[in-house]
Formats: sequence, C-alpha cells, structure tokens
Amino acid sequence: MFNRCVNESCDLMRFACQEYFFTIRHQNSKVLWVNIVFQILTILTASTGNLLVLVTIWRTPYLNRPSHTLLFSLALSDFCTGTIAQPITIHTEILVFTSTSTVSCILRTICVCLNIFLSVVTLLMITMISVDKFLAINLHLRYNEIVTNPRAKIIVLVIWMVGGAISLVSLSSVLFIQWSLIITGTLCIVAMFLIWINIFRVVRRHRAQIQQQIVHKADDQPFNMLRFRKTAHGCILLLILFLVCYLPQVVLLLRMLSKTNVEHNFIGFYLSYTLMVINSSLNPVVYCWRNNDIRSALKQILLKGSFHRRNMTVFDKILAHYSNNISSLSELFSSSLRIWNSHKET
Repeated sequence: MFNRCVNESCDLMRFACQEYFFTIRHQNSKVLWVNIVFQILTILTASTGNLLVLVTIWRTPYLNRPSHTLLFSLALSDFCTGTIAQPITIHTEILVFTSTSTVSCILRTICVCLNIFLSVVTLLMITMISVDKFLAINLHLRYNEIVTNPRAKIIVLVIWMVGGAISLVSLSSVLFIQWSLIITGTLCIVAMFLIWINIFRVVRRHRAQIQQQIVHKADDQPFNMLRFRKTAHGCILLLILFLVCYLPQVVLLLRMLSKTNVEHNFIGFYLSYTLMVINSSLNPVVYCWRNNDIRSALKQILLKGSFHRRNMTVFDKILAHYSNNISSLSELFSSSLRIWNSHKET
C-alpha cells in the first residue's frame, strides 16, 4: 500500500491518513518513539533561541538592516517550527497509537502541510542569507545602494508566499511534494556550495594580501588575520551544517522515486526530518549569536532589564486576571453554599 502511494499520484490526505504513519506504526514503532522523545528535547532550544533573536532584532533600531531582516525571517520560521510544527507533529505521532478518527486524519494532513511550508521557507531563507553575504563581499561600496531594506522585505514576503503556495498545491499530489522538495533542495544546495566556496576564496585572497602588507602594517596584521581566519572557518562550518541537514532528504527522495526499497528509504526520509529540526535549533547559534551586532544588542537588553520588566508586567496582568477569576469562583462557591445551607434549614 505504501509503495502505491509513493510511486503513484495520490492526494496528501490519503498519504497522511493511510500511508504516512502506517509503516512506522506496524513495522518500526521504536523509531517513532525515539523520534518523539528527541523532538520534545529540541522544542525548547528551537523556541527559546529563536525567540531571543526575534526580540533582539525587533527592539534594536540599529539592527534595521537588510541582513538582519533576513535573519529575523529565518528566526521567525524556526520559531514557528519549534512552537507550532513540532508540537503538532509530536501530537499526531502519538495519535497514531491512540486514535484513528477523522479529526486525527485531518490533523495529520495539516501537520504534513505545515512542515512542508516551514521547511521550504527555512531552506530558501538560509540560501538568501548566503546570497546576501555573497553580495556584501563582492559589491563592496555598491552593496548599500543595491541591497536595501525595502527590497529585503519584498524578498522575505515572496519567500513566505512561495512556501505557502507549495504547501497548498501539495494537498493534491504526493508526487508534487517529492519533486518540489527535490528541485528546491537541489537548487539551494548547489547555490550554497558555490556561494560559500566563492566566499572562502575571497577570504583566502584577503589573507594573502594582508601577508604581503605585513611589512607596512605589522601592528594590524594579528587582528585582521584572526578575523579572516574566523570567517573562513565559519564558511566551512555553515556549508557542512547545511549539507548534513538537507542533503540526506534530497538523496532519499530520489531513491524513493526510483521505486526500490521504498519502505526502507521512507524510514530514512522520516529521520531526515529530524535533521531539519536540529537545523532549526542550531540556526540561532550559527547565524545569529556569531553576529557581533545581535550579540551586543542582546547584552544591552539584558543589562538594562527592559526585557525582564516587560515580561514581568505581562506576567502580573496574567496573574491578576487569574486571581480575579479565582476570587469570582470562590464567591460563587460561597454564595452557592449559603443558598444550599439555607435551603437545607428550611
């Protein structure tokens, strides 16, 4: 049954309700439970880390730049993954063992559609952040003229619309899901590879130029060398992380289309989604906390205590709201008790 749905064109609801969890439930339930436990552990890191990034960029005026606009959109996508997509995914996976109702079927369909949407947005945003770095290192002084904040916002809007369109069209065909993810993933991986190789070459060229100028600027050389070496190592780290998180899914999708060992490849594809979840947890560290501007802005927010005071104000309002509700309930209970006692005496 699973082979028919993967190799033929069936709609997403049939795939989610009859095929998606069928293989894991009846043949690989241990894989499902291990994945559930792991996703629960990553929810905290994905939600907390990306929330701090969102608050920092939103509340810091001098971070209103194109590069930080892209980072904000990436953090928003990863935050939605940690707070919405992952909890729904865990809930639907648990329902595999407890419920077969129509509500559970619809929830699974929504879960798959939502994961496709956020995965495409995150993948495209990571690629655009790399394109932004490529333009910054090659355009030099023209960068600020060409790459503006309004244009960055338009690109962000287009990316979210593309992700939404792909997820909606995916409702009609599982085959479309496979090909759209393969094409999108392959293009982004190739683009990322070429971009970071180019950036690494530019960094090495700058390093060679500094070594040639060591006689004239001996005092500045240690600082610049350290900075460029850090950038080069960052290029390699980002490329490796991107390939580890996204390349397995593209390869397994291609193997599933080859119609060989479909069920075995599907288990690998199912686990490759976990790698994408890990990517949502690591993105704040790799893309944001290595950014000096964001790191300094967060330190200022924490030192001033404004973030803490604002959250305490909200907490106080919530506490007061619930206190009023509890008081109202206690008064209602007391009045009911008095009425009951008076009725009993009569």
